[in-house]
Amino acid sequence: MPRHPNFEPKGVIRDCILPFPEDLKIDERACRQHLRHTADVHGVSAITVNAHATEVASCSFEEQRRVLDVTMDEIGDRTPVVNGVYAAGSAEAARMADAGRASALLVYTPYAADPQGGCLAVRRDERTACRVSTKTL
Repeated sequence: MPRHPNFEPKGVIRDCILPFPEDLKIDERACRQHLRHTADVHGVSAITVNAHATEVASCSFEEQRRVLDVTMDEIGDRTPVVNGVYAAGSAEAARMADAGRASALLVYTPYAADPQGGCLAVRRDERTACRVSTKTL
């Protein structure tokens, strides 16, 4: 069950950057600081992670999971979290968001999806993979 089950995707939903030092490993301390600072901005209704600004396409699945875990630990109790679903196995990424208790999913269309039905099959897989309510924005 999401931590914020009554969350409605409206208002200002900010995405967060993901700080990487020269060794290209996630700087968790800086990430936590950025999350707190962003969530503290007046008017922000939710925070998005594992999206483009978080360099999701460059992160492994385990790194995406760690970003969600750090985010939920740092701000998840006070701010709804929208988790990006960007993976070849989108259903697995949706299950990760569900297990991490994200309030919503930000789903990217697969690049290789067949527009005549492939996208719909992927969306069905994602919907059945988690308990997060499904809404089209």
